Amino acid sequence: MGVLVVKGRPLTWDESKGKIKYVRDHGVIQFINTYAKVKEDQNDDLFWGDEVEYGVLEIQGEEGDPERTVKIALRGTEFMQTLRDREATHAHATAMGCTWHQEYGSWMVEGTPARPYAGYVKDLLDVEENMRLRRARILAVLPKGLIAPTLTNFPLLGVGDFTSPSHPVGGPISESTMVPDACINPHPRFGALTQNIRSRRGAKVDIKMPLYRDTNTPEFENLNFKNSSTCGLTGLVSDRLEKENAAAAADIERSRTPPPKGTAGTQANEASASPAMRAAAVVAEANVEIQRLSDEEEEGDAANGPSGSSGGAERVRNKSGDSLGSGGGSLGGGRG
Repeated sequence: MGVLVVKGRPLTWDESKGKIKYVRDHGVIQFINTYAKVKEDQNDDLFWGDEVEYGVLEIQGEEGDPERTVKIALRGTEFMQTLRDREATHAHATAMGCTWHQEYGSWMVEGTPARPYAGYVKDLLDVEENMRLRRARILAVLPKGLIAPTLTNFPLLGVGDFTSPSHPVGGPISESTMVPDACINPHPRFGALTQNIRSRRGAKVDIKMPLYRDTNTPEFENLNFKNSSTCGLTGLVSDRLEKENAAAAADIERSRTPPPKGTAGTQANEASASPAMRAAAVVAEANVEIQRLSDEEEEGDAANGPSGSSGGAERVRNKSGDSLGSGGGSLGGGRG
């Protein structure tokens, strides 16, 4: 997230409305000035880096305990400060170091290399070494029972009591019905960001994913998945996906008998056909060619001997893919 220095307090959305034009105008001016300053630069050094976000989790319960669970530990700021202090104390001891930053979640810590990488092969090799160093250093500050995996998201977020320490759901910042405000980093920027997004929208962000339909989902426990009308894809995906699959299947079915080459409108039809229709047409043509070569092979066995024209048929199979002989199966079996 980079350096976030607190000077003053963040503005609310209503307070910021009168300053939006000023910010936009001066943003453009700043860009023009920066461009004018560097537009003549050539052959400057390439500097780059990476960032890794760690989620601090607390494992509760002993191994073998049926009540054993894992929760997010809302101590990211504490561990970040400990890591910063240690980096400052021991920076002289190594040429490679780390820096530690806030992240949106109060259980998260972000780690980056202390110095940017440059444009040499050695810098590519330094990436993994520095990532290993960061992981070793963050694990060194965690007490027993805490871990720091790099997850895209905590799977139990919003499920029951999932924080350590426990906090009631919601709060004045997010007004969430599932997640406590304590999950937001205490730095003023993050709370203001969440609150202002909600204020500007005039409503909370409300994103709902459709439930996956199976017999273990209570909302669908009375649905008969063994019935032929609900089995397979039609019973497990959304209505929209069902329609898309049906349309694609119809395209393939229609294209299994492609129009003869050279007939009027063939090129226009090929240009307007869907990818599924074109792919199925290629499969069908290849199958016709394979069948023709196979027939020639049988007819020429007596005259050509064992070798016959089987090599030609085999070459077509290799170019088109093993699955073509099944009459339009998966294209993924081709060997190219």
